[in-house]
Amino acid sequence: MTLSIPKSREETPVTTIYQQIKWSSDISAAPKGETVVNKRTVLLKGKPVDQEIPTFIPTFILALTKCGKVVRTCWLPIQRTASGAKLGGERWDGFNPGSEPLLWAHWPDATELGATLAAANAADAVLAYAEEDA
Repeated sequence: MTLSIPKSREETPVTTIYQQIKWSSDISAAPKGETVVNKRTVLLKGKPVDQEIPTFIPTFILALTKCGKVVRTCWLPIQRTASGAKLGGERWDGFNPGSEPLLWAHWPDATELGATLAAANAADAVLAYAEEDA
């Protein structure tokens, strides 16, 4: 199943499985995840020392690429080495730096996904039947 390649964000591509999903062109509103702080105690020279370790928890979304593919992606924050040197900039996973999705939608939970797939399968069956008659 392929999507028509959109010329701009205003052109929302529609195919059977993706008709049920609410797409947004406001990329700045897409969830990017959160950083949580985990605490642990380690022994340093025989003495317990509390450490706080920031951990990034990504939020996955569906994204439409400029070539018309729908992919699962998440925001990647700036990555740094232990000494603080920058390894990479902020970007969407699977996208080049400076590139962003044309459209995005929330990653469906199991209930939404089941309903969406059921609707898509029914629509595909209708289309396949119509193509046989043509």
